[in-house]
Amino acid sequence: MKHFSWVFTLIFIMLSLTGIFYLKQSVSAQPAQDDYEPAATIQATHVKVSDFQPSHTVLGESIAINQVMLKNERAGKIVYLNLDPSNVVKQGQTLVRIDDSEEQAQLKSAKATAILKQQTLSRIQLLYKDKRISQEKLDIASAELAIAHADVGIIESNISKKSIKAPFDAYVGLHNLAIGQTLSENADITQLIGVNDNIWVDFNVPQIYPMLDNNSTVNVSLPQQLKGATATVISSAPTLRGQSRQVHYRAQLSLDKLTIKPQFLVNVTLPVAQNKSAIIVPNLAITRDQLGEYVFVVNEEPNDSFRVTRRQVQLGDRLTQGVVIDSGLEQGERIATIGAFKLREGLKVFIEPTPMDDIIALSENGGIR
Repeated sequence: MKHFSWVFTLIFIMLSLTGIFYLKQSVSAQPAQDDYEPAATIQATHVKVSDFQPSHTVLGESIAINQVMLKNERAGKIVYLNLDPSNVVKQGQTLVRIDDSEEQAQLKSAKATAILKQQTLSRIQLLYKDKRISQEKLDIASAELAIAHADVGIIESNISKKSIKAPFDAYVGLHNLAIGQTLSENADITQLIGVNDNIWVDFNVPQIYPMLDNNSTVNVSLPQQLKGATATVISSAPTLRGQSRQVHYRAQLSLDKLTIKPQFLVNVTLPVAQNKSAIIVPNLAITRDQLGEYVFVVNEEPNDSFRVTRRQVQLGDRLTQGVVIDSGLEQGERIATIGAFKLREGLKVFIEPTPMDDIIALSENGGIR
């Protein structure tokens, strides 16, 4: 029993010494924790004045230069079908042929009749030459031959209308046709989209903006994309559109610059004033809340340290390279860019140098919308 009491006493002493040791360690570490100040690593840029083109963006629609809904002029049963949507058809290539067996039989009969009329006319001409027949008989024979040739032409025209050919090189649209199917007259067969290096873009501009001249340029881009391609205005409507009071324009865009298909909705950005100079900052430098938009101005402190100040700004036009600041910043000030979203008023920061081109590239894929 005495042995166990010594063991408990020894354990109590060891626990007491351990507690005293950790207490001293925590007390000695307290001053170091009191000296700690949170900081953030950011990238920053100096504010500068740049030239830009004031612009306005409207919705436009892409339209194929050559586009047609293929239809048939004559009713009948399909006996030949060459409409593979995965292929490109050539101009003049037969796409659909409707049964023309009846017309082919009529054509043989008409040609035989024309041959007979030709032979009759030849005999009458000989008789007329010998003055053994009247002029009237000769005229009647000549007219009958002409009528026979016209009948041949009519039948050949009907036969050609039962062979539907591609009017231009084109991509074939989707269809639900099959050999043996009977078509009614003027039925929709499929859509053909012409093979072309360019595409048209139609758009409407309110009359409050300056008129666009032919050969002037606009920027065409897909929704949610800032980068686009330059298109050339080729024509405009002579009058305004009804109640909307807008001018209808058509521009031509090279598909090498921007790959789009017909009936795409696109953004069309057009110049509305002369070039201006203003402060332009990357999109990533802008933060916002319910009260407005802000930037964090980086202020230098002693010992080469930096601290940020939150400042409200007024935004102007949004450009490809950033956002125009109408008021709130001065040229030469330094602002936070990448990492600005995590800052707060008075926070100490460390600046990581980054080329401006990288900031712009990242800004074009983020920032405010």
